[in-house]
Amino acid sequence: MAAYAEVLNGSRNARSDEGEIPFEDLFNRTEDGEFYEWEKYAFFDMNGDGIPELHLSTGHGNSYEIYTYYNQEVMLWYRGVDYNYPLENRAMGYIRYGAAPTHIDYQYRVLDFWGDIQFYIEFTKGDTDENGIYDERDDYIYKGKWISKEEWDKLTEPYLAVKPADLCWKPMRNDTP
Repeated sequence: MAAYAEVLNGSRNARSDEGEIPFEDLFNRTEDGEFYEWEKYAFFDMNGDGIPELHLSTGHGNSYEIYTYYNQEVMLWYRGVDYNYPLENRAMGYIRYGAAPTHIDYQYRVLDFWGDIQFYIEFTKGDTDENGIYDERDDYIYKGKWISKEEWDKLTEPYLAVKPADLCWKPMRNDTP
């Protein structure tokens, strides 16, 4: 936790496969040096080693990043977009609401100890008639194929039933942590 605090206060750089990640590359700042309201952090164990990972939700490229502590280093473990969120089972969920027509895109990822994707699936439901109700007349896509609502509900239920992890998000401030 001390190493994460050092990353959050800018006295230590994180690392990725490409090299060091300085504090300035983690967050955006306003012209007067303040953090934006969407810049926040939390802790949650994603790889099951008993050490929580550092989760960052930032405006820097609309990203969601997870850092782990390994071998005395704070290492980038996962990088995605802000539509990502950790699930109770340590998988990553994704929900994005879209338009033209109104639709919802979902993704589900299972990551290994190192943050590499071991399983990935995506599915969508579209309110084709734009009546605000997802029913049998609308579009349901699973693994890139159009299927019935009944089949979609059955196939997606195991993924949609997993609850989001309960993270305690804290806003970044100039005095963090």
